[in-house]
Amino acid sequence: MLYSNKIKSRQPAVTCVVAGMERTLLDNGIEEELTSEICLVVAEALNNVVEHAYKYAEDGDIEIDVLLEKSMLTIEINDFGPAFDLPAVSGPTEINEQQLENLPEGGFGWKLILMLMDVVSLKRRDNRNYLTLRKKIVTASC
Repeated sequence: MLYSNKIKSRQPAVTCVVAGMERTLLDNGIEEELTSEICLVVAEALNNVVEHAYKYAEDGDIEIDVLLEKSMLTIEINDFGPAFDLPAVSGPTEINEQQLENLPEGGFGWKLILMLMDVVSLKRRDNRNYLTLRKKIVTASC
């Protein structure tokens, strides 16, 4: 296990997880740009859990596990919120910096997650949502 954490559905806890993941990924040789993208995805996913699964209630449990096997990074986020399906998203597969600054609220987080990760899956098991994110990674070499 590269990183593991269990938090309550509070914004400061999300910020803490993202900072901890960033340090862990960089310390394990994952390039800075890729680390930033992964942290953005994790922040979006966790914020979705806080906002949609727990409706901002601050007592919801969220578990985050990160595994690095060979060149594949796997992030699993699970919660006890209500069941939901991954939204269907459409539109451009690339977004430039100006577009990123002027994005509307609602649904873009999922688009970003799907755009930046190689595999995104969601399963419901034992009254939990299991969101699995996978990304092929390249470690920085000296």
